[in-house]
Parts: sequence; C-alpha cells; structure tokens
Amino acid sequence: MKMAKNIILGIGNLLMKDDGIGIHIVNRLNEIDLPKGIEAIDGATFTLDLLPIFQEAEKILIVDAVKGGGPPGSIYYLTPQNLKDEKSRILSLHQIGFLDVIETAKELGYCADIRILGVEPHDISWGMELSDTLDKKFDDILDAVLHYMDKFLLNNSKELS
Repeated sequence: MKMAKNIILGIGNLLMKDDGIGIHIVNRLNEIDLPKGIEAIDGATFTLDLLPIFQEAEKILIVDAVKGGGPPGSIYYLTPQNLKDEKSRILSLHQIGFLDVIETAKELGYCADIRILGVEPHDISWGMELSDTLDKKFDDILDAVLHYMDKFLLNNSKELS
C-alpha cells in the first residue's frame, strides 16, 4: 500500500504517561476521517525503522512531548533546526534519536519538509495513561494538531495564525 504524501507522525513512549502524547494524538486521529492524502502514523520512540516514511513523504508533522519550560499542555511549533540550536531551551524528550533519524534521512537524499508540534508534558513517570493535567487539555491539543494539519499539510502554509 502506498503511503500518503503528508504524514502526521506521533512519537513517544506510551509507558511513560505524558511522553506518549504523540501516540495518543495519532490514535485519536485514526478514529476520525482525515482528509485525503494525510496519514497518521504511530512512530513509537522514533528509530531508524521510520526512514521509509521520510523517503516517501513530502511533508511530515511530528507530534511529540517537548520540554520548553512552559506550563503543562503548552504547544510549541518547531523545526528540526530549533532542536539543534544549542542556545535553545527547548528539548524534545527524544531529541537524540529524533535528530539522528532526520540527519540520516537528509544524508540519504530524503527531503521531506518537517515541522514539529511539541506539547509540554506534566508527568513522565511510569504509567500508560496521560496525566490528569494533559488529559483535561487533550481536546485543545488535538485541535492545535488539526489546525496545524490544515495550515502546514493541506494549504502549504508555513505560518500559523
């Protein structure tokens, strides 16, 4: 089966509460009818196994837990460069493997346009459910993902309003 050209890639660890926010979002997206040409994929903890996604996709919106210092549930709109910037306070919980996969994809000539929607976690201790804090904000987070999907993946707009 051919992969969609526009991907929403949820990454995270479902065993560590809010670290799994990207996976929880993708699971919810897979319960609704996404627009034609968009596919939501569970990327788990983001390994080199995901390289075929970078090979085939034109645009990828990654949803992940990101520590940026804001209140739990804060949304961060990022690029891979933001995560590479040593001066940045922003840290993806999967930054090392995350950037390695993106750099490997670039070295192989895969040129997907990548954006990251980061969500500030509240609790990343052991547990399969989101913290009460993020659970209460889940619909707002989902709305932010759908809004970014519309702006970035569907309308080829890199600017958010």
